[in-house]
Amino acid sequence: MYVPLGGRRRRVLAIWPIFFFVALWHDLEWRLLSWAWLVCLAFLPEMAAKSLARLPCLDAWRGTALFRHICAGAAAFNIAVLMAANLAGFVVGLEGLQGLLSEMLASPRFVAVTFLTFWSAANLQFWIREQEGSLCGRDGLRGQRRQAARG
Repeated sequence: MYVPLGGRRRRVLAIWPIFFFVALWHDLEWRLLSWAWLVCLAFLPEMAAKSLARLPCLDAWRGTALFRHICAGAAAFNIAVLMAANLAGFVVGLEGLQGLLSEMLASPRFVAVTFLTFWSAANLQFWIREQEGSLCGRDGLRGQRRQAARG
């Protein structure tokens, strides 16, 4: 479905019918439909941030630790939002999500530790990806696989 709907060129529009179809495929419930919409909403800021990060004016910042830390912060926020969407779609529904979030957000320590954990995991993954790229050349493992496939 992704490619016929425009694929990468129309990603923002293509994700909505895909996740709607996935929700309908599993079961026709409001919880799953809300999951589909929440996941798509969670992807929008990520797609916007990735587009902004590719701007030429940010080329000088792209390889810095500060850039990686900011990206890890955005990733940590996105992980939390996607977890909330999964809770709404598969566990508590939208009604239960509001109560659950209000209880979790009432504890600043819980919020700080959770965010720090997600930030650390994302930062580690970005660092690993950078190391893969430096070990395998500029294109990383994907470029190496493409070259091997070409012969």
